[in-house]
Order: sequence, then C-alpha cells, then structure tokens
Amino acid sequence: MHPMLTANKSEPLTSKMTSKKVVELFYDVVSAYSWLSFEVMCRYRNVWNIDLKLRPAFLGGIMQGSGNKPPVLVPNKFMYMSKDLRRLSGYFGVPLQFPSDAFEVLFNKENAPITENPPCSQSVTAACVCPSEAQWQEQSVNGGVKDGHKKVFQESSLSAMRFVAAIQEREKGGDQQVEKVSRELWRRIWSEDKDITEPKSLSEAGRKAGLSDNEIEEALVLSTSKEIKDKLKSTTQFALDNGAFGFPMLVCHVDGKPEMFFGSDRFELMAHCIGEKWVGPQPNTSARL
Repeated sequence: MHPMLTANKSEPLTSKMTSKKVVELFYDVVSAYSWLSFEVMCRYRNVWNIDLKLRPAFLGGIMQGSGNKPPVLVPNKFMYMSKDLRRLSGYFGVPLQFPSDAFEVLFNKENAPITENPPCSQSVTAACVCPSEAQWQEQSVNGGVKDGHKKVFQESSLSAMRFVAAIQEREKGGDQQVEKVSRELWRRIWSEDKDITEPKSLSEAGRKAGLSDNEIEEALVLSTSKEIKDKLKSTTQFALDNGAFGFPMLVCHVDGKPEMFFGSDRFELMAHCIGEKWVGPQPNTSARL
C-alpha cells in the first residue's frame, strides 16, 4: 500500500482533514538531525493547523538510491556535525550527546569493516582527530563509498526501522506508540550511547515507551515479515521519488501540491509556505525532554 494513499491503514489522506494541511515527516532513528525535526514537529502539531504523519523510512536506502554518502565518510562534514549537534542540543531542547564511537553507530557494530583509524571516534567534547587524506581515500573508490561500507551503513538501523514500521502497522487510532518508540530509539543512540541493532535493545526501547511484553514480541515477529519489509521499502522509495537525498525530509501538502523540505533548519520557510507562524523550536518553553 502506497504511504501517500492513506493517513493510516483505512483512512484516506484527505478525509476528515480538509481544514488541516497534511505534513509528512520521513525519518530514520540513526539520524540525529531527524530527531531534532521530529521533536519540533511533535511540538507544533498542536500549535499549527496541521495533520502530522510520521513516516518511518530507511536512511541506508536513501543514501544508496540517491548516491549520497554518510557524513562519517566526509572528514570536514563529520567534524562540523560533531560541533553542530552540541550547539543544536541546547537550542532545540533535545538531549543530544555524540556517541562514544559514532563510526560504530552509523556502521553496524557487528558488521562494520575494521579499519586501523576509524573516523572521529572521540566524544563530541573531545578533540576530533580524523585520519589523513590518504587514509580517507582508502575508504573510498573513485570518490564513492566502498561496497562494504555501503552494506553495513544500510544495515545499521534496518532492524530498528522495521520494528518502528511494525509498531505503526499494529497501532490503532493514532501514532502515540510510534512516537514514543521512535523517541526511545533515538535516545538510546544519541543520548545514552546504547545499541539499537539487537532484538533485546529494541525490546528495552519498547518497554520504556510503555509497550507490554506481548506487544513487543508481536512487533518483533511482525518486523521480520514480508509485509513490513515491503512497507518500509515502499515508504523509502516514495521519499526517493520525492527527491530525498537524506533525512529528515518533510513533505507539506499545500493546495494539493507536495512541497519538500530537507533538514532541521527549514521550519521558518515551511511555516511561510503553509501559512503558519514559526516562533522557534520550543513554542512552549517547557517542552524539554
């Protein structure tokens, strides 16, 4: 089922929503910038006259399909990102803390290729020392990412995003569980420096989000089904078809026309396009995590 055809499994996207503008947020929990956009949009869903649709997708597929590469493989971009996230954490009121080994986070801990000098494994508060240019070139082929790196990046959050997609498929009458589970997975990576690749890690996130053991087990089983794998692929492909080259991606539907915005710094422009007012990332100053 195409993700744009329905607001949930049975409700047409345009029904009961005619007075509200539909805003879709495409995200992957491996993306720290997606967490920022996620929290802002969850705050604004009750401030702006919008109907927010959460679209869990797969960043690895976006990177491969668009020909983009992770910031970990671009030394200057990665060094900037480590500083940028520290500043944004306070501004957005989101408890971001760079993982102790970001290379392992972005490139599956068990399957990542071993290198003698993994890029910038220090904490955000430490000095960031990257490999030499020659060492970086060893990790690229003709300016692109090695096949091994592509493979493990694609797998780094695959299980987690299938789990989120399964939670969404099971949930009735809203997206509260999807919101809470997504937040807990982000918190594990980008605040608590914990794993999200193992079933027990997903279970822990589910419990913190308030799911019962039965609900978690059912979601874990469902996450391995063809139905959920196809759902995640479909959402990811739709994002690519709408021009995605990374996450977060927001699609606003204005007068029947989709408008795409990339990143966590386009809210003011997006507000202008949908006829709303942007008053900063914390419209309610008490909204801190």
